[in-house]
Amino acid sequence: MDLPVIIEKIIFRSDKGFSILACSLNPYSSKYQPEMEDIVTKNIKPNSYNNFAVTMNMLESHVKMEGRQYIFTGNFIKHERYGEQFKADFGYQDHPTTNDGMIAYLCTLPNIGPVRSTQIIKKFGLAEIERIMEEEPNELTKINGITEARVSPIKQAWDRDKALRELYMWLNEHSISPILAKRIYNTWGLESFKILTTNPYKLIEIPHIGFMRADEVAHKIFKNVPKDVRTVACMRYVLDENLHKNSNLCMLYSSLIEASIEELRKGTEKNNVGVEFDEKEYRRLIPQCIKNNLNIFVAVKNTVVDNCPVFVYLKSIWDKEKYVATSIYHRSKNEPVQKETDDDNPNAQKENRHKQIQLEVESVISKYS
Repeated sequence: MDLPVIIEKIIFRSDKGFSILACSLNPYSSKYQPEMEDIVTKNIKPNSYNNFAVTMNMLESHVKMEGRQYIFTGNFIKHERYGEQFKADFGYQDHPTTNDGMIAYLCTLPNIGPVRSTQIIKKFGLAEIERIMEEEPNELTKINGITEARVSPIKQAWDRDKALRELYMWLNEHSISPILAKRIYNTWGLESFKILTTNPYKLIEIPHIGFMRADEVAHKIFKNVPKDVRTVACMRYVLDENLHKNSNLCMLYSSLIEASIEELRKGTEKNNVGVEFDEKEYRRLIPQCIKNNLNIFVAVKNTVVDNCPVFVYLKSIWDKEKYVATSIYHRSKNEPVQKETDDDNPNAQKENRHKQIQLEVESVISKYS
């Protein structure tokens, strides 16, 4: 469950970030629900000043936490030794809705301490802080000690926290783990929302997130996931996994088809309840996806050798292998090695490379489609 709290006191905090917090329910949060009162009351120990214990590995072990408003995701449990507590798997700052909460939050921003936080609240009022920060941040220069040079870091930190908070809330609405949200934000920052709503399959670029997880997220975000986008992501994942697990730089085109079809089938069964897997359609899409994404895939065939099968590379791997082969050849002839780049006669090289790959892909399509 998502529990909105005000952190009243740090009971314990280790050097590694594990914390025991005394918290109270935050009735001002948008996440607050009246039924939470009964749940929380059952878990308050006698003589604890109406506070309940929250345990978690805090992400900000060096920051003053008292007074700050948080959303903690987890559940109430009964510890064998320490009794009732809310075990939080994750937590993120809630939007401050009280004077004390806003003061505690402003203290975490660059160039603002307790005195300036209080002055900001007194000068602009709680209701105006958000508008000032987003529309007229230079108004902060009316506070003693805040110069124009100090406004920019404050604004950047405010925008970062707001984007992170909105990302967590949006992902939570789509039943996506806030722990994954943190990894997403650490990878793409303020571009996270745009990237996920454009192509959630880019998640496979984050270490240890496979196609199945990205496919799950995509189906939570979109009612109808584009099949071509899904197919490209799956093939890319299959080639990358084959590279890192088996050290194979490429795959037989026929093997890539079968491995991709199997992965797509599993994803459909897991994420599309009641939707039948259209294998025929995906087999039709695979060669077209290669042809339409020459910036990602390269299909090659040795035309000198009779009956040589077609192989498919990730383009980044193909470029590296071709450069290594070319280097070895030139060195064997005692010739200088020149790395081919788009800066050296870019138009001619791009055109020749495109024609070469295009012919190879057309060959693949005509043979297998």
